[in-house]
Amino acid sequence: MFFAGIDWADDHYDAVVVNEAGKSVGSTHVSHSPEGMANLRRFLLSIAGDPESIPCFVETNNGLLITSLLEMGFPVYPMNPKTVDRRRKPSGAKTDGIDACLLARTGRSDFADLRQLKPDSPIVLELKILTRNQDVLIHTQTRLVNQLTACLKAYYPAALELFTKLHQPITLAFLQAYPTPKAALGAPIEQISALLKEHHHPTPNPKAQKIFKSSMSRISRPIPLPPGLRPASCWPLSARCRPFLSRSRNMTRRSGGFLSPTLTVKPSTASRGRGSSWHQGSW
Repeated sequence: MFFAGIDWADDHYDAVVVNEAGKSVGSTHVSHSPEGMANLRRFLLSIAGDPESIPCFVETNNGLLITSLLEMGFPVYPMNPKTVDRRRKPSGAKTDGIDACLLARTGRSDFADLRQLKPDSPIVLELKILTRNQDVLIHTQTRLVNQLTACLKAYYPAALELFTKLHQPITLAFLQAYPTPKAALGAPIEQISALLKEHHHPTPNPKAQKIFKSSMSRISRPIPLPPGLRPASCWPLSARCRPFLSRSRNMTRRSGGFLSPTLTVKPSTASRGRGSSWHQGSW
């Protein structure tokens, strides 16, 4: 039996194979490409002959490397990077080749305690992709909303009090329709009400009157703008937030389709006000 340690980087992989005695019997350096994965397969099979007889140890449990190894029939064992770090010599020398060798030798010595990674079912794989993409969308939208909040605090603070949340369609639509205090002051109640109706506000007329009165009382005098800040700076930011909000909600609905209709998911205390707030509008 042989043991392969594979260290991955952004553009290449380093692999080292050791035998049951812990002696290195081969190493290779391949590119991060389909040709590189084919070369890696040929290298491993040239030593072991059978994929099942050469377990592969890596410091991750997802990604193209993992998917490719599983599809080629190699047993994959994810390892905690800290486990390998503890085996490093006091000098602390660290190269891709050294890390691959440490992975192989650590995997050999700890083999009985490691858990083999099993391929995900198509449904689980799709759900993982959806949740990863949703995380990216939420992080990007959070960054944009933070920029928009800072911009509004600088020259349009009243807008922050007109709605309870920035990250909801009606708020972003209002900021695009009235991107400056002057525009908000000049907006008649009927026009504001029509905008609220268009975005399905439950009580458009009372809310329009409240917004109108708030605008008149809080935007009575223009706020001096900091140097270099344009009055309409919030318009492009609010415009960029809207598609992210829409895509995030669509992904939430798609992800929810994988759950049993009888399953009730309660957000944890840590997630309240974060993930859940992106998908529940409030007025």
